[in-house]
Amino acid sequence: MSSSGVPTRQQTDHSMLQCCDQRLREGGAVGGGAVAFQRGARREAGARRRELQRRGRRVRQGRAVGACPVDVGRLAADELGARCLPYSAVISACEEGGEWQQALYVFNEIGRAMMEVDIVAYNAAVSACGKGEQWQQSLSLLYEVLDIDLNLDTPSYNAAISACEKGLQWQPALFLLRQVCHERLGPDVISFSAAISACEKCWQWQMALSLLGELREYTLEPNIISCNAAISACGKGGQWQQALSLFNGLRRAQMEPDTYSYSAAVKACQVSGLWQKAVFLFGDMWRLKVEIDAITYLVAISACDKGMEWQWAVSLLRDARHAKLIPIANCYNAAISACGRCGQWQQAVSLSKRADPGQPGAGHEQL
Repeated sequence: MSSSGVPTRQQTDHSMLQCCDQRLREGGAVGGGAVAFQRGARREAGARRRELQRRGRRVRQGRAVGACPVDVGRLAADELGARCLPYSAVISACEEGGEWQQALYVFNEIGRAMMEVDIVAYNAAVSACGKGEQWQQSLSLLYEVLDIDLNLDTPSYNAAISACEKGLQWQPALFLLRQVCHERLGPDVISFSAAISACEKCWQWQMALSLLGELREYTLEPNIISCNAAISACGKGGQWQQALSLFNGLRRAQMEPDTYSYSAAVKACQVSGLWQKAVFLFGDMWRLKVEIDAITYLVAISACDKGMEWQWAVSLLRDARHAKLIPIANCYNAAISACGRCGQWQQAVSLSKRADPGQPGAGHEQL
């Protein structure tokens, strides 16, 4: 509390996170995770004190001989203690390598060595935990930043929101976005994109659309990531008109639709049983030379299956085979299902043999 009686920014942040914890308890969004989050946060915010030793060069040696993540993390921490290397870069390297345990170990050892931890190291550690789908760990680290009176920045919140997104926790992600929106530093397009993606993954299409509109209120322009997430969210919610409206608006906003844009639009049509529109969008990808991945093939074939258009399904499967996409087994399954729906049992048997080379006569049928 300041001398004027107005809570400081850190105190406000602290109380807001406690409020978030309480909301999670009441909403049951994360089951018992809220209790673990609060306890873990306070535990992680405790002592980080111990002196490190030497062995700097053994970091590279440890990697060369395939040391386990914790061993390599220990060597990295020792190198930092001995040679005072930029520890933030080491944690970032662990993050990029997908080794969240290693990043957390290095981070903890730095604190125990009584070295000053800066916001860059915190952000890298939060991001590493997020990429490892450890959203509780990410929020615990954010909680710790508030306890040590270290000023948060927008990337701090972005890393935590992304962690919640990867952990399928849309409510904590939304609360953190609201928090950064009330900060003087303000959100950026990454903040909104991560929150929209969290809503998309949790089937919250109305909230995803609301956030996309809110983004512009902060004089921010949506990027392809935020738009793709919103298209996908609408598609999952059966709102194909909204999805296609957003998709068609990409070029008007001078954004080129990418593979994910088309895949999300095709999926929206597939969910709503619009196989003709799905095939049209698929053909558009061919004409514009947009890369087509196995997922988009599968969604298009599934749309034909749903529309009982077995010829189109088999034709698309043929194209997928020629493109040598991996995996393709699900594409076969969808095409076989389409043939079965339409009474084309001979074609279905032929496809099943080609899908399973171990069956007698496999490899001789022509699609």
